[in-house]
Amino acid sequence: MRCVLAAPLRLVRLQTPLRPCAASVRASSQHFTSLGLSDAVVTALRKLGFAEPTPIQALAAPPLLAGAHVVIAAETGSGKTFAYLAPLISRLMASQGSAAVLCPNGMLALQVAEAANSLTDSAGVPLLRAVALTPDLTLRAATAAGTPLVVCTPARLLEEVFEFSSGRWRTHASPPAAAALRTLVVDEADMLLSGGFEAPMKRLVQLLDRAEQAEQAEEAEQAEASAPPPSSRQFVFAAATVHSSGRRTPGEALRLGFPDAVWVEGPRLHRSAAQLVHAWTQLPDSREVEVEVEDEDELGLAVASALHAHAGGQAMVFVNSAALALRLAAHLGELGGLSVQPYCAEVPSSERAASLAVFRAGQLSVLVCTDAAARGLDVPAVAHVVQAQFALSAVDFLHRVGRTARAGAPGRVTSLFRAQAAALVAAVRQAVERGERVEDAFSRKRSFRKKFKKFGESRRGVSDPEKAARSAAAALKRGPPRARGLQ
Repeated sequence: MRCVLAAPLRLVRLQTPLRPCAASVRASSQHFTSLGLSDAVVTALRKLGFAEPTPIQALAAPPLLAGAHVVIAAETGSGKTFAYLAPLISRLMASQGSAAVLCPNGMLALQVAEAANSLTDSAGVPLLRAVALTPDLTLRAATAAGTPLVVCTPARLLEEVFEFSSGRWRTHASPPAAAALRTLVVDEADMLLSGGFEAPMKRLVQLLDRAEQAEQAEEAEQAEASAPPPSSRQFVFAAATVHSSGRRTPGEALRLGFPDAVWVEGPRLHRSAAQLVHAWTQLPDSREVEVEVEDEDELGLAVASALHAHAGGQAMVFVNSAALALRLAAHLGELGGLSVQPYCAEVPSSERAASLAVFRAGQLSVLVCTDAAARGLDVPAVAHVVQAQFALSAVDFLHRVGRTARAGAPGRVTSLFRAQAAALVAAVRQAVERGERVEDAFSRKRSFRKKFKKFGESRRGVSDPEKAARSAAAALKRGPPRARGLQ
């Protein structure tokens, strides 16, 4: 399969795939032994306490093992990481190729590598050693140690596998690591196919296309000598939010670029977990409404009240700016009774990693975060998520609330908001309580604030909140004019 990234977020198919696949399937349940995974992987999964696959794992394994291109679209906490890791490791153990998993940041890369290395044999040795590339570890060192699975960011893969800055790719000569790469997994695909990740992803796909063309030319020569042709590359995309209503959305890009990929969909995609308990609390109007100058004293008391009202287990508190995360964490710590650390871009990566390790070990009760912690981070003991500031988009809302109630565990979300967001909160709350897709509340990750400004009664509140809520809910369901008719 060969493809290039053309217009923004658009994957253009250049060649008919070798394996026609079903367009989409929905979740069902089976046993690990019936999925086609290797016996070693099944045994390793059972050692980790997985008695049977989650619905998304049961659906993803067969097409992944067959080498098909797969889009895994499932809610947070549904087991997406092992949904692609278990089949991937089964395939790599039976072949000579290598694979790479792309993540938005190094912290998630380390988490995925740890998950892969947790699949061990009877002696506790990883079935297949995975390495997350860090500033201290290069691909050359990893491959020298016999590592067939690398986890890193797109920019790191572009530089280390394709040696992009060297310009070697201009000669159409693929580096050995690129030639050996048979499977590329794009985790958090909706993020990696947009924004600042778009440029390196575009270059990666184009360079993989060059490598594929070179291999096909080699294949033609080898055919005369009856040599076996190289196998086609496999592309896997995984995400908890894959919005498709719009021409420039990641979901639409995948449908255009991989029209016959298998789409496996979780039963609660774009919905919060069924067992999740939501509480919605409107705070009094503040004199300062901008994110950067939110009163942390007033907000801190409200957050502390929410945390103490449902004590027990660990909690993650979300705000919309790094500056407020630092101030609020300090204030909560001063109030006493809670061990608190901030987690945001203003905190050095080494300190963030240390805080996360302590949090996972259960030695820290509260992590005050920006949306840097909303994606991918898996801390099973989180029992409570507090939105100290309501999410700015439905994508962020879904990822935030997905930090709790993971893998069927109970969880609670307390959403604090002010009058400025009341109508939008009412629309989202209605979707949550009805079990509807929160996808109806966003388009192309458009922020709640911009959408309300465009479709609501007023940006700063109205005299009739119920009327505003009904108007906003109807507008959110319709979506912006350019997306209408595409949902």
